[in-house]
Amino acid sequence: MSAPVPAGLADDAEQWLAGLTAVGEIGSLGSGMQRLVGDWVAQVQAVPVAVIVAGLDEAEALLERHGWVQGRYGSVDTGFSVAGAIEEVGYRSGWRPERGATLCARIVLALRGGDSSLSAWNDDLRRELSDVTALLAEARELARRIGGRDV
Repeated sequence: MSAPVPAGLADDAEQWLAGLTAVGEIGSLGSGMQRLVGDWVAQVQAVPVAVIVAGLDEAEALLERHGWVQGRYGSVDTGFSVAGAIEEVGYRSGWRPERGATLCARIVLALRGGDSSLSAWNDDLRRELSDVTALLAEARELARRIGGRDV
């Protein structure tokens, strides 16, 4: 006989399932990646959507202002990678949007069927700045679809 599921855990599972439903393309992923993306969705839903979207907007503004680089996280002097720009936004804002913004971008990469590593994706020699801005736009849209808690 199994023990009853604690109420908080049941609520978390319900939120996790609702998040996976919001990410419609998840059925195309293998079971291991589905679990991982499900965990990421649950984490994203703990952050206000407006905070994630603002963080992604600010990361894009950093890339426009300082440039985009490959092979390193970067700085205001050298430009930023996509991961470096998101991390810089987190650093400047007390880390509030960084985790949700990073996970939204990684979920987009996973749904595209590739490696979910932002650094590996950023550093692909075929990558261009337009690809980076498109990824950030898709991550913003995903954040809006997934939901997240209200401010």
